[in-house]
Amino acid sequence: MGHSNIYLTSELLEHVKGLVLEEVARVESRYEGMRR
Repeated sequence: MGHSNIYLTSELLEHVKGLVLEEVARVESRYEGMRR
């Protein structure tokens, strides 16, 4: 039981990491556009 829990947590972390990276890329591109 505890093992699948750890797996679930890592899956969630990967998902969150992907979302964060997408958001960071979007913000960075917007910032680049404003500076130009």
